[in-house]
Amino acid sequence: MSFVHAVLSLPAGVLLAVSAVVIVLLALWLSSLFSRWHYVTIRRSEETELISFHLRRLADAVERLSIARETQPSVETTSARPIGISVSGR
Repeated sequence: MSFVHAVLSLPAGVLLAVSAVVIVLLALWLSSLFSRWHYVTIRRSEETELISFHLRRLADAVERLSIARETQPSVETTSARPIGISVSGR
């Protein structure tokens, strides 16, 4: 009983805020409990075959580009004299 008296002795603004938070949490819990799961199934069709064909083409092209980039020799610049940098930017 002392808990109930301690809670009821709080200011009205605090009680209102606490009750609002409890109601919102209860509503979220109930909505997640009773919500229906919706599944989207994509059946095999001419459009899905076309999409998968183009996705395979893109994946192959990206793979070819990455292999070509890895096999290129790295270009390192070695100069005989140091490059001077001016203070004024000219």
